[in-house]
Order: sequence, then structure tokens, then C-alpha cells
Amino acid sequence: MDTIANMPALSAPDAPGALLRRHIPLDRTFNTRDCGGYATADGKFTKWRTLLRTDCPLTLTDASLTTLRDIGVRTAIDLRNSQEIRDDATRHALDQSAGIRYLNLPLIPRFSPETMPRDVADAYLMYLRDLQPQIRDVLRALATSEAPAIVNCQAGKDRTGMIIALALGAVGVPLDTLVADYALTEIYLRGLIPELIAEAINDGYDSERYRRMLETPPEAMRQALTWVIQRHGSIPDYLTAIGITAAELDGLRSLLLVEHTHVSFGWRLPDERRTRTVFTAEVHVYEHSLDRWLMRLLTPTAPVDEGLPEEFRALIDALTGKWVRIPGEARKGLTLPMKYETLRGEIAYFHASRPATVA
Repeated sequence: MDTIANMPALSAPDAPGALLRRHIPLDRTFNTRDCGGYATADGKFTKWRTLLRTDCPLTLTDASLTTLRDIGVRTAIDLRNSQEIRDDATRHALDQSAGIRYLNLPLIPRFSPETMPRDVADAYLMYLRDLQPQIRDVLRALATSEAPAIVNCQAGKDRTGMIIALALGAVGVPLDTLVADYALTEIYLRGLIPELIAEAINDGYDSERYRRMLETPPEAMRQALTWVIQRHGSIPDYLTAIGITAAELDGLRSLLLVEHTHVSFGWRLPDERRTRTVFTAEVHVYEHSLDRWLMRLLTPTAPVDEGLPEEFRALIDALTGKWVRIPGEARKGLTLPMKYETLRGEIAYFHASRPATVA
């Protein structure tokens, strides 16, 4: 079990050695990112490895498929339309993958050079005004999906960017964070832009105008979401107005927000006394390939016995706020047997072995 001193929400490119990386490197995609670790206005967090966003994964190597299997992807929502999904070469790489539910829910029914918006800001306002039934259907599908879910369009920028912003906004992620998450696309999409421009020219689009549509101006997303807030009061209120039910909003919160559980440590002290400490913990991510949960310990559920050694009580207090990995079995209410010496060295435990159940 690793103890992690700090795991920032990462609204910037990943730092070397980051515990959980927002950008997920897949072969032949550029913009695959995790939407976890964002704080909400009421002090909660979005879960890691639960909602992913990406440009379209047309072909994936075995290594990349293994990455997605390790994450545990269960649902793929593809926002492209029939103009983009034309043949085997343009099919989604996960559309026939065992254990993954693939949903094709086009956000924009059809493209043409004549109807292309003037710029990105104009496009986002058009989405919010004119594509409300499609937005409703996509978010309804997400709210009732099995997680982890991955959402894509062609570049993972505009359609995906709007759906992700609305989903995160629905559970309380603040405007500045939504805009910052959107802006990361500018960094990761650079390698794909020449290919997209060449394809657009081939389809008859004006290259300079299309190039402007490939920009990722933070102010465009801010303007669009501000329109929602000013017109409807909040993002959840907008979603309610377009047909998302209260139960579906609850479904998004249940899907995306960190839940709480209890982690119970059974201690054996040097004098052979036994005691138990139960922590409330935030459940941030399940590491499928390792059958381990990554959690952040909050506070003990009850005061530590005053009759125990002062050093022991101080060490227990020091666990507050620590990041720990514990085995999947611990979610079933097991007590994890620990020695006092383990606590003194900080908890580094459960890499390979699992605990026996302690009554």
C-alpha cells in the first residue's frame, strides 16, 4: 500500500512522476484525458478513472487496448455522425469490444461547408441553443451508464468539450475549472491538427476558416457557459430545462463524485494490546489490474483511546489526509491487520498480499 503525500487536481499538463496522470497516452490518439480530481464548489471531488474524454480512437494497438482494459472502461459514447463513420477505417476501435457498451449518439446530425459556424464561440452557443435534444440524450446516456465511460468526437475538442463541461458542471465543478479543463486540448491536440486541416480541404472547406475552428480559445467556452448561467441560473438548471430529470442529475453525481467509505485498521501494539481505528475515507479510483482502491483518509470515526501510548495517538492523527492504496476486499468491511511498527514507518503495505479477515 503506497502512501501518497499529495495529489493535486492537475489543471495543467502532468508533472513528472505524477501519481495519476490526466493525459492517458494511447497509440494513435492525442487528446485522451481523465476528468478526475476536480474539486466541486461544495468540497467534493470528481472520481479518477471514471470519465475519460478523447479524440476518436480509430485504431488502437494491443498495448493501448490493455491500458483501457486496466482502467476498466465499460461504456464508449461516440458523438460523431454518419459522415464521419463511413467504413471500417473510420469505425470506433471499441465498437465491438467485449464487455464495452458502445453508443453512437451524434451531437451534430450533419456537416456542410455552408453551415459551418463563423468561429468556435459561435459554434458553442449554437450547440447550447439548437442541439438541446441531442445534449439531453447524451447526458441521459452518461447518467445511466456503467463506469468508467469514455466520450469522443473527432478531435475531442468541441462536441466532447461541451458534453464534458456540462457533465462536470452538473455535479458542481466551478466555471474556472471547466474552462481550464477545456483549454488543455490546445496542448494535446497539436499533433492532430495538420491531419484535420488536410481532411477538411479535401471535403471542400475553406482552410483558413477551418483552421480558426481548430483553435481552443478558453474565452469561447467561458462565454458559452456564462450564457447558460445567466439565462438559466446554473448548469444543472439548464439541463433540467432541456429535459434532464432530477433522477438523472443524481445519477451523474453518483457516477462522477467521490464517495465515502470506512477503512478499518486493526493494530497490534508492542505490549500485545490490540486496538482498532476506523477512518472515514474518500474513494477516488479503483485500479482494476491490481484489485486495489486508491483512497484518501479523512478523520477517525471516533476519538483514539486516551489510554493508548501518546506516540501511537500522534501517528494515527498524522494519517489524516494521507493517500493510501488498499486491497479491493477492504470495501467489504474488512479490518486490515497492522502492526505498530508498520504505522511508525508509514503504511507501505498490500502490494502483493491481502489481509485475512479479522473479526
